[in-house]
Amino acid sequence: MSLIAVDLAERYSGAVAMDDAGRVIHQWHSYDLSTEDFLTGITTPFVYWHDDPPHTLVVEDVPHGLPFQGGVRKVCRLQGRIIERMASWGIEDRILFYPPALWQREMGVWRQGPEIVIPVSAELGYHPPNLVTPEMKKTATKKAEKIMSDYCAAFLMGRCAQKFKVEQGTYDVNQSSRYVTWDV
Repeated sequence: MSLIAVDLAERYSGAVAMDDAGRVIHQWHSYDLSTEDFLTGITTPFVYWHDDPPHTLVVEDVPHGLPFQGGVRKVCRLQGRIIERMASWGIEDRILFYPPALWQREMGVWRQGPEIVIPVSAELGYHPPNLVTPEMKKTATKKAEKIMSDYCAAFLMGRCAQKFKVEQGTYDVNQSSRYVTWDV
């Protein structure tokens, strides 16, 4: 397997596991999961998928210049828990952070609103699970649509990383960072 890409957000997050051909082979979302269960879902494949474990965990970084508000704190804490979990297995060097501007510009969705990721993903052959049902109320429908867009954002981030790997020979590009490259 190629990688796992995670679109982190304050309320709901989405993740996809992709093979080297860019196909989604597994997907997760955080809705109705504890933080622990979501972390387990996105990190344990690195140690327990013995046949073909992923080699990189691409995580959406906190946008540059964003005020340090409540939502940002939650995402930063979740990033820290991801690092802690991967470090407990000695594989924190597999974490790669992409700021939103990096992958969104590369995939043509920069500053177009979160709903644009669904049709762009469809153009690339990915369709998230349809979580909307006719009997849903408006608030439930909005949550389902948000989760579907999180899946698509994670997919586009993963495809962006794979594109960089093909074009430049590495997932690590200007503006991306690995946890182990940071100076404290």
